[in-house]
Amino acid sequence: MWTEQASADANRVVAMIGPAEVREGSTVVTRTIETIEAVGQTQPIRSRADAAVMHVEVLPRYVADRSRADSQALGDRPTEAAAAYMLTPLVSVVSYESCAGPPAVRYLRRNARGAIARDEMLRRASDLK
Repeated sequence: MWTEQASADANRVVAMIGPAEVREGSTVVTRTIETIEAVGQTQPIRSRADAAVMHVEVLPRYVADRSRADSQALGDRPTEAAAAYMLTPLVSVVSYESCAGPPAVRYLRRNARGAIARDEMLRRASDLK
């Protein structure tokens, strides 16, 4: 179970990620992944893929400081390659394995125009206690 630590429960993102599976004779890595994004008083946004396929995606670098991220044009932000799993055309979960710290999972939800609407770095829930 993965979650963000800074948000109130009414705006929290939670992800449940199953083990990686590789079929014999294949190079495709799949996982079962389910996410829930609480969005205040409205119905949460739920996404699930039973066989999400890992692919490489070039993404804008994550910016923890929201005010800086909002003021900086998306095209001006540096990019980085990452291992991503697309759950829906608008929701992706990105895996970060870090040598310098604990592993993290990034939750990205895009709006209908393709712009990033929600960008959260999630940590393993057991590591946050």
